[in-house]
Amino acid sequence: MGLELDALPPDRIRSIFINVLKKYIDVNDYADFLKESHLKYVLLKLIENKIYDLSQEIISSMKDSVQIDDLDILFEYAERGCLKYLPVETICHIGSGQENEILRQGRKIFSEILF
Repeated sequence: MGLELDALPPDRIRSIFINVLKKYIDVNDYADFLKESHLKYVLLKLIENKIYDLSQEIISSMKDSVQIDDLDILFEYAERGCLKYLPVETICHIGSGQENEILRQGRKIFSEILF
């Protein structure tokens, strides 16, 4: 007699798989990853506001150089309902000269923090 997983609630199915997988996974392998992740989080929180303020300078000066291919694509995305975020990296573009300018401004503005 087989177990009909689709008859069980999702939390029970998860519990079954977790209990079986526990014996194959050493959670200590994740200790360094968790420690490093926590330290990165603390450090990023420390500079978060400074980064935001400095970024606004570049955004203000370069916003007009960003080209949007097709704004109507947003309605298609909404109809499909399949996206969790807008794929700005495929919708928006800038020329390589503009990208170099953003990098130049970024190096100048962020030099006190990053370089």
